[in-house]
Amino acid sequence: MATFADNTDKVAIYVKELQDGKSRGLFVLSNRYYGIDLPDSSCRLLIISGLPFGSSEYE
Repeated sequence: MATFADNTDKVAIYVKELQDGKSRGLFVLSNRYYGIDLPDSSCRLLIISGLPFGSSEYE
């Protein structure tokens, strides 16, 4: 049901569509994308799968 962003160019396009209000669709952003700024309630669900463990308790 969701649109899958399978490369960095598509991630940029889909995030821009969300920011501009041109889309409210479901997008799957796979991998590590740090610091994406989504407007208002664009991100209601965040699934983190396979979060790596740090080498110390500090991390």
